[in-house]
Amino acid sequence: QLTSESTADMYRRQLLQGCRCVEIDIWDGARGEPDVTHGYTLVTREKLSAVVAAIKEEAFSVSDAPLILSLEVRCSLRQQARAAQILSSQLGDKLFTSDDAGANELLHVPVQRLRRRILVKGKSAEG
Repeated sequence: QLTSESTADMYRRQLLQGCRCVEIDIWDGARGEPDVTHGYTLVTREKLSAVVAAIKEEAFSVSDAPLILSLEVRCSLRQQARAAQILSSQLGDKLFTSDDAGANELLHVPVQRLRRRILVKGKSAEG
């Protein structure tokens, strides 16, 4: 992927087509607000907050199946903290977190308990 647009609407379209796992590449943005883009390319930038708002709006419009957000984290620690705040505040109780019963044994959680929930997996630039 060398050129394209990174927009909240692209994520919205993917979810409306039934996609249950989306990748979000998070990079340092202006004024401490993380951006979503495909680094080292001509792909445009979108604010993470706009992407998360679109995901919240359409996450379960087509399916009640769990949604997986696959994060590629390429931003500073400060903006990582801001990204976590955005995800937590905008997605709220839709997020499946370590506070959920059985979260430590995710492989043994019945899929029914994951309905209409969002799971986050991540990878940093260091691996």
